[in-house]
Amino acid sequence: MATAGSTDVRRRLRALGVRRARQEEAEARLIEDIRNALIDADGQISVSEQANLLKLHRTTLYRVYK
Repeated sequence: MATAGSTDVRRRLRALGVRRARQEEAEARLIEDIRNALIDADGQISVSEQANLLKLHRTTLYRVYK
């Protein structure tokens, strides 16, 4: 039997699950947008400057986005 407290906790967890799923979707869109921008920047802007503009370390840019 669910208590009032456990019902509240379930509601919070459910809301956090929805929020987490939205966050993951937004992150996936951001990664795709960054990858597309990096394709456009290739040959025009140095990798160091790309990383600086994205506020990333250069190795992160290679590891995650290339």
